[in-house]
Amino acid sequence: MPGATKPALAPALAALFIVAAIAGASTATGLIADPSSAPDHLKGTIRYIDTNSGGLEVITGFHLALKIVYVHVEESTAITMEGESYPFSDLEAGDIVAVEYHEADDRKIADSIEVIESMAEGGAR
Repeated sequence: MPGATKPALAPALAALFIVAAIAGASTATGLIADPSSAPDHLKGTIRYIDTNSGGLEVITGFHLALKIVYVHVEESTAITMEGESYPFSDLEAGDIVAVEYHEADDRKIADSIEVIESMAEGGAR
């Protein structure tokens, strides 16, 4: 019969609409995290440490697609190496770091910095 929905197709369409409605309601009520509020991550090599304003220039990327990212470091930024607290003053150009940050006022602000490899010890310690 023209225009009639096949019986097997109707339950599938109903399930699709239910899933879409639940997903929309979950996002609206905050059950699903807003991706724009999730922290960003980068791994790279410290190029420069700005001791005046408390920031780092980190070289990151892959192969020829390298870029320099400036990350602000605040008093509340957790800096660690092998699970232990690590002083900002011990960071050096050449250290390999993993940075978790968020953006505010068009700035990248470090939430945490993990020193993966330190130049001070000639590599990972």
